[in-house]
Amino acid sequence: MKIRATLLSVNRDLNMQFVNNNNISNTEVINNAITYYNVYNATDIKFEVKPYGIRKYITVHNNTAPRNFTFKIVTNVLNATFKEKSLIFNTTIGNLRSFFIDRPYGYYTYTINDTDTNGGVSRILTITRTIDLEYELRRDETGLYLDLNVKTPYEDVVFPLTIDPSVLSVNT
Repeated sequence: MKIRATLLSVNRDLNMQFVNNNNISNTEVINNAITYYNVYNATDIKFEVKPYGIRKYITVHNNTAPRNFTFKIVTNVLNATFKEKSLIFNTTIGNLRSFFIDRPYGYYTYTINDTDTNGGVSRILTITRTIDLEYELRRDETGLYLDLNVKTPYEDVVFPLTIDPSVLSVNT
């Protein structure tokens, strides 16, 4: 199992790392956002700091991208549990919520031409469709891992996909 780089340091008690990814050679920082390009095959990941937490965007560009993304969670002081498909991290002392990762969400958009009775284009419609995603939390002798799994077949979507625009809320 390869771990290439620390993806995100949420606070002194928790780090998330890319697992089984490409070499990270191209990143871009603009204002409050950092984008990792081609961190997985045909996949970019962007993190943007917001007043209410950190917004994460995974962009899948084509069907050569993986369907499962793994992040190693490095922590010694937090317990992880699921509640309503969201991942919640509580402190080991006092069981206070330290932060959570919202349930995964994903979508793609495409356009269609709406024609009038004469066959002419009367309007262009933009359609958004959601995709099925799920988190899986697992622990083994090497650590704690969060797997993000794309359940919708890539043959059934239009690229690019936007996956998991979740917010990591700290101390809420």
